Parts: sequence; structure tokens; C-alpha cells
Amino acid sequence: MCSSDLEQIWLESKTWYRRYGVSDRPMPATYAEFEQYWDAMMERVLVAHPSAKYGVGYVTKGFPTPKAVHPLVWRIVSPVFNPLAAFLTTGGLPPRARDLLNLPWSDKQERRYQRFAALWRSRPVNWLWDRLPMRVRMSGYAVKGYARG
Repeated sequence: MCSSDLEQIWLESKTWYRRYGVSDRPMPATYAEFEQYWDAMMERVLVAHPSAKYGVGYVTKGFPTPKAVHPLVWRIVSPVFNPLAAFLTTGGLPPRARDLLNLPWSDKQERRYQRFAALWRSRPVNWLWDRLPMRVRMSGYAVKGYARG
């Protein structure tokens, strides 16, 4: 993404924080300042906290059978779901977080993740996404919220 897009996303995120009652006073004013803040957090503050280790433990162990899913169905679905969930979860983490949490990740996986991300950011995919019905793109709660106006 170009720097102007990143700056726009940063400013829009501040708007969302305000909508949820979070003050933007302590937030960095620009995306460049946010990057400095983020880098400092990654290098000096981030730790492998037990709750983080627990949360990403599913990446290496696989997810347990969800309550709403019959165990037989999960046995069929989990060999596809678990590697995909691990790929998306691990790939979406900053390299420093992956290292701290001892998550397996290779250069080949990184290249594959970057290609995957580029595909989902591509114009053809966005063109198609924008033309899907709202009920397909959003949760029922969001659709009802938009309907209310």
C-alpha cells in the first residue's frame, strides 16, 4: 500500500476509536508516528504472555471440536480448517510476535501468505466483493444496523 493509503486508514481508524468512546488524545497523530510507536512496542514491550501463548496454541495443536459441530463432521472438516486457520493466524502476526510465541513460519509460507494477501487486495476481487449482496458480505447484525439507517 502506498503511504497516502496507509495514512488514510490510520486517520479512519482514529474515527472508529472515537465512535466507540476511546479518546484519540494519546494516539499518534500520523501513521509515521504510529509506526514508531508500533516498532517500540514490538521490540521493548511485547512479551510471550501465557494468555497469548494459549490463544495461539490452536495454531500448533489444532482447534477443538466446536460445541455446535457434530464430532464426525469436525473430523471431516478439521483437516482442512486447522491448517487454513493456522496459516491465516500466523501469517497475520508481525514477525516479532511469531518469534516470541515460537510459531513455526518459513520463508516459503511468508511468500505464500503475501501472495494470498495480494490476491485479496486485488482489483478483481474487490470488484466482485463490492457486487455481492450485503447479506453475503456482512453479518446479520451489520445488515440490520444498515437497514436501521
